Amino acid sequence: MKLLRFFPVLFLFADACIERYDLPAQIAEPRLVVNGMITNLPGPYTIELYISSDLNTNLNKPTPVSNAKVRIADDAGNEELLVEKSPGVYETRTDGMQGTVGRKYHTIIDVQEKHYRSQPQELTAAGEISDVRYDFQLGAINRNEPAKAQDVLNVYIDSKGVPGQTNLFRWRWSSTHEVKTFPELRTREFGRPPVVIPDPLPCSGYVPGPAGTIRKVDICTCCSCWVSEYSQQASVSNNQAVKADQFNSVYIAKIPVDHWRFSIKYYMKIEQFSLSQEAYNFWNLVQSQQEGEGSLFQPNSVKVKGNIYSTTDDEEVLGFFGVSGVTQKEFFIDRRQVPSKVDIKNDTVKGSCLGQFTGSTNRKPLFW
Repeated sequence: MKLLRFFPVLFLFADACIERYDLPAQIAEPRLVVNGMITNLPGPYTIELYISSDLNTNLNKPTPVSNAKVRIADDAGNEELLVEKSPGVYETRTDGMQGTVGRKYHTIIDVQEKHYRSQPQELTAAGEISDVRYDFQLGAINRNEPAKAQDVLNVYIDSKGVPGQTNLFRWRWSSTHEVKTFPELRTREFGRPPVVIPDPLPCSGYVPGPAGTIRKVDICTCCSCWVSEYSQQASVSNNQAVKADQFNSVYIAKIPVDHWRFSIKYYMKIEQFSLSQEAYNFWNLVQSQQEGEGSLFQPNSVKVKGNIYSTTDDEEVLGFFGVSGVTQKEFFIDRRQVPSKVDIKNDTVKGSCLGQFTGSTNRKPLFW
């Protein structure tokens, strides 16, 4: 059987937060990819099924696998059937199964006449993120080109493991910032010679008024948006350097500083995931691959082995079903905490914030 180098796109889910890594793809034939996670945090938990693709296929649009029977089971005989919420995306109930420290979990998947499952993994405690620190580094991006230099936010944590455990961890971050645009200020040219007249977007809540004015008739639904970003690099613990279950000054994130991210305030969440030895080996190899190559799509890659296997035949299956304890730290950085030398301003965008920023939403987060 021909071996592939890396499966093309990896999605892992926890707390309805999608984490994505684009990895090299050199695939002899399509494979089933299974990606999901269960944690000690409340669900729902998500498992995604899709078919791997070759380099000639758009990796942003993998082929989903629908009408499958997807279950999560534990070592106490409990089991939950997931519901397909969208093509290839299967979820537990909001009040359904919740991971418990000390219990083992695996997934069972039936796709037509074929059957798959993951190796059972024990859910271990995730320790504690004891401290979060950050600093602003001026001109750290494009340092050799002063005209293009950009400041960054560096984020570090101190972490504690659990005495007597292996304390294998993975860290990831997510962030949210608010942006404001001005769709009521949109204009257009009319007539000959052309005259600039108001042309507010309908979502702005304004309509053209007399003599080149605008008047408010409703609330704006596209002026304020919240944009979320997620870590793109795998980050796992270096347990050879740990002392007394303490992880000190772990480098978590490097965030570019611009007027959009920091014009109001910046929210960040850092998560620490406990890992089995099998999961640690998987993520450690992903991290090594990402750090060692200039481009994720270079062909000189080793094979990353997941924990999904076929019980029907010797078919090779890709992906990883994770079982992790999770601990979190959340914090805000206020605009006033950004160094005064950082040039932060409000660009006037005369359009919808929903169209201006990828992945934005006009629904205010509960934590905002």
